[in-house]
Amino acid sequence: KMMVKKLIGSMLILSLCLTACGNTTTVEREETKKQKVSAETLLSLDVKNTIEDYMDFTLLKIETTDEIKASVNSHNVYSNVNAEKYVDIIFDVTNTGTEDLVVQEMMTASAVGANNQTYLSDLYLLETEGNTYLEQYGSIAPLSKGRVHCAISVPGSETELRLILTIKDQQFIYNYTLGETVTSELPLTVGQTLESPDFATLKFIGAEYMDTVMPSNTSGYYQYYEVKSPDQTYFVAKFELTNYQGTAKECESFFGTKVTFSDKYTYDGFIVAEDLDGSSLSNYESIDPLTTRKVYVLTEVPKVVMEQSGKMLLTFDGKEYTYSF
Repeated sequence: KMMVKKLIGSMLILSLCLTACGNTTTVEREETKKQKVSAETLLSLDVKNTIEDYMDFTLLKIETTDEIKASVNSHNVYSNVNAEKYVDIIFDVTNTGTEDLVVQEMMTASAVGANNQTYLSDLYLLETEGNTYLEQYGSIAPLSKGRVHCAISVPGSETELRLILTIKDQQFIYNYTLGETVTSELPLTVGQTLESPDFATLKFIGAEYMDTVMPSNTSGYYQYYEVKSPDQTYFVAKFELTNYQGTAKECESFFGTKVTFSDKYTYDGFIVAEDLDGSSLSNYESIDPLTTRKVYVLTEVPKVVMEQSGKMLLTFDGKEYTYSF
């Protein structure tokens, strides 16, 4: 009888121990889940996020596109060859660490679609050369800034996506609808001057349709631009640009534009500047420090769009402005 009592007692103690241990494990798992959830942050536009001693980054834009371009008159593009769409997530990044941030290694981007299908980004790009060139293997030096693209290729059949950005042990989330453009666009009006003291000032003079674009001075020999087809015309945006940098810069390096009609048809233009005596227009003109020049953006479009509503998106000094017409 004594042995039976001891056996029952031992079994009871073992049972209590197993129960207690089981409860402790459950609590630990719940705490771990809470920790993981607390490490997730919902991304918002234009809000600085900090990874201590590593980087600060700000979400600037998310868009669905067939090709990735730099912010200002891109000299190279990355096209999607998979008959899919790119979700292009664009950040401004500041390196707050002590080592270079390699663009291919600084973060991991993915998108989760229907049925939990996950798409990983294999294209990370850094804008260089004044935001005119995309570099796949670039890096950001300590205390320096850079603009980064994370491009995720997804099928066009997807609709709602959960975008996940993983940096170190933190996750940043954005719920995105394929096809939409997420950005903070500032209004641009005729006569408005955009200013950046160490970079340039850009005054928007106005815009009009023109088949032939002439320089100010036509008294002698002059150079101009003219469309070749009677079915085409130029949408001409006119500016005055002053260079506040220490060296001469090509006119196309200061800003970039694209024009969209009926929220559907998008066209890229090219930038030309008048020479010093106003007798010629050229897209190879450089602007000297503290010099003001007349600058035009010529966007060739079909004449049928002239009756449609449109908007011009202008990128200047890292910001986007919209002129509606």
